[in-house]
Amino acid sequence: MSTSSLDGLRKSLRRRLDSGAAEGLVWALGFAVASLISLAIYLLLGRPLRPWPGSLPGMAFGIAATVLFMAAALYSLRRRAMGLATRWHLGRTRSWLYVHVYGGGMFLLLVLLHSAFRWPSGVLSWSLWILSFWTVLTGLLGLALQRWIPRVLASLSTEINAARIPQLSQEIRQRVEALVASCDDPVKKLATRRIHQDLQGPRRSLKFFIDPSSASSAFPLEELAYLRRLAVGDEEERLQQLERLLATKHELDVHFTLQNALRVWLVVHLPASWMLLMLILIHIFSVVYY
Repeated sequence: MSTSSLDGLRKSLRRRLDSGAAEGLVWALGFAVASLISLAIYLLLGRPLRPWPGSLPGMAFGIAATVLFMAAALYSLRRRAMGLATRWHLGRTRSWLYVHVYGGGMFLLLVLLHSAFRWPSGVLSWSLWILSFWTVLTGLLGLALQRWIPRVLASLSTEINAARIPQLSQEIRQRVEALVASCDDPVKKLATRRIHQDLQGPRRSLKFFIDPSSASSAFPLEELAYLRRLAVGDEEERLQQLERLLATKHELDVHFTLQNALRVWLVVHLPASWMLLMLILIHIFSVVYY
């Protein structure tokens, strides 16, 4: 690729990043303004109109919260129908993500305004409250994970499909055991004490969320490096191979931990979201019917 082509690509990427940052700023400002207006309406009209949830502003906040939740829920449908959304020009995924994030945050605020910041009463009201907070807070957690985890995984030297990690871990274990069997006694003792147990399969560890890049916290790479400096000939080569295999196993474990964290988050967030949607519809029906 020529230099002019690379410069053009860099400028195009820079323009996209700048436009994305500008769009995000617009959404953040819109969220702040809408929140201030909603709070101002509540402070001006909340005291003279009681009971608040049944008043006109209270009902308006409830309706607005429902509409925003429906709009935020459409993001998941938009992601599952990428081709259809592109063909019908339904907007960019990034714009829908902003609707999902800021709409969800605004939904929670409107729920609090609808209930006048009072503790709920009754099973349905408590369920709506708990699921509203749970859905929004786990959504924010998922947003943080989806931004942080791909960056961490991209910084590793391996790119692995999570489904292949158990098979690759088994292959590494067999190769490590074969190498250790041909090494001298100090290496065999070190492997028995610090290596073999961690090679039995993919490992999950909270340490990978704090320091995912350091394999020395999982395997005795510093001790192996010391033994390699003392070794000569084929022993030195075997220890180099052993270090590379253990570093690869560490990265497999990081992938296994972080990719599974995203899967667990989906199980925590999505069912609660759909359950909340069902309860909102039940709440609307009960208000209209009774």
